[in-house]
Amino acid sequence: MKVSWRTVLYAASCLVTVVVVCGGVAQVHSLPCANQGSAHLAKIVCFITASNEHYDYDSLRTGLCSHIVLIDLIGVGKDGSLELLQTSSRSLNRFCKMKQRFSDVGDEAKFVISIGGVVQKSSHFSKALKTDDSRQALSDELISFVNKHKLGGLDIAWFYPAQFGGAESDRTNLVVFLRDLYLRTKACAISLSLTVGVDPKDIELSYDVPEINKYVDSVHLLTGDYHNPTSATHISPLYGQGPRDRLNINYSVMSYIEAGLNPQKIIIMGSCYAYLYISKIYKEGTTCSTKLRTVMRLSYLSAKELITRESFHTSWDDMRHVPYGTLTQGITKKWLTYNDVESMKRKADYAQHYQLGGMGLFSVDEDDYGGRAGCGRYPMLRAIVSVLYPELDCTEEETEEEIETIVCPYTGYLTDPAEPECYYMCEQGM
Repeated sequence: MKVSWRTVLYAASCLVTVVVVCGGVAQVHSLPCANQGSAHLAKIVCFITASNEHYDYDSLRTGLCSHIVLIDLIGVGKDGSLELLQTSSRSLNRFCKMKQRFSDVGDEAKFVISIGGVVQKSSHFSKALKTDDSRQALSDELISFVNKHKLGGLDIAWFYPAQFGGAESDRTNLVVFLRDLYLRTKACAISLSLTVGVDPKDIELSYDVPEINKYVDSVHLLTGDYHNPTSATHISPLYGQGPRDRLNINYSVMSYIEAGLNPQKIIIMGSCYAYLYISKIYKEGTTCSTKLRTVMRLSYLSAKELITRESFHTSWDDMRHVPYGTLTQGITKKWLTYNDVESMKRKADYAQHYQLGGMGLFSVDEDDYGGRAGCGRYPMLRAIVSVLYPELDCTEEETEEEIETIVCPYTGYLTDPAEPECYYMCEQGM
C-alpha cells in the first residue's frame, strides 16, 4: 500500500503521543465501545444534529451510548477545505462540555465528529477528494480538528458519492481517502466510521464495499428513513412485504453483507421522527380516489401528541414490524408513519440476532428527552439499551419539570418552538 511520507510521519508522531498518554489510563465502567476479547459487544451510537439549538445536552445521562456523534456541524466548502455548516451554532461547545461531564464520572463513550450530513453538497466532497493533494489537505484539517477538540472519533457522512452532482470517480476516491485516514486515525487512537445510504442503487453507484470494509471500524446504515415523498409508506420497516420490496432494514443489511461488509461493522439506525401524509378524497360516482396534498415531518413527541389529540386509529403491521396511524375526516385522509418503543426493540432484537455491530439512533435530540409524553426521558434510546444491555438499569429518576404551555393562536399546524422543523396540530384557544 503506497502512502505519502507526510502520512507516515504524522502517524509516527501520533503513535508516540498515544503510548505516553495511554500508559496511565485506568479501566472504568461504562457502556462498551468496542469488542473486548472474544465476546461480541454491541455499539449504541447516538447522533446529535448540530442544527437543533434547543436540544438540552445535559439531559443525556451517562451509560446509555457507546458513541455520541455530532453531525451537520462541519462539512466541505466550495474550495474543498473544511467549513462550518452551522456558523452560529453553539453545539460544539455544548458537545465538548458533555464529553467532559461523561469523562468526569468515568464514562468512556467515544465522542465523534461527523463531516458532511444532509446540508452538505455532494459536489464539494467530490472536489475535495479528487486529487492526492486535495485529499491530503482535507485529511490534515480533519485530524487537526479532532485532536484540537480532544474527540475520540471521525465519521464521514457523504450523501452520496457519484450522485447529486458528484463524479463517477467518487467511488474510488472515497476508498483512497479512507485508506489514508485509516492509518492516521489508528495511530492516534481515533475511531473511523462511515455513514451510508440504503437505497438499493447506492452500493452499485457509491460504495466499493469490500475495500471500505478494510478501513473503517463501523458503517452506519441510514435505515431510519425509507419514506416515499410521493406516496404513503412506512418510515422504517424491519422487513418488506415480499421479495420484491427492497425498502426495508433486512434487505439493506443483507445487501451490504452480500457485497462484502463484515456484519459486526454494521450499525443499523432507528429514527425518532415521523411523517404525516395528508390526502384529499375525491368521489366520482360510486368510486373514490385520493390525491396526496402534503407530507409533514414530525418529531416523535409531536407524533404521539397528534395521535392523542386527533384520536388516530393506531395499528401494527405484523409483516413489517412497525406501527402506523390512520384518520379520515370528511374528505381528508391522514396516514401517520412512525416508530415506537416496541418497533425500536424489534430492531434491536434484529441487530442482536444477526450479531451486527450494534444499533444507533438518528437522532437523540428528537427523542422525548424531556419525558413530556409520560414514558420517562429518552424512551426510544432506552428501548434499544434494554435489549442490547438488559443488565443495565435504565429506569429514570422522578423529576419535577416545568411543562411548557402553548396557546394556539389559530386552528392548524403550529411550528414547534423547540424544534422548528416539526409541528403541533393546534385548535384555536386550546
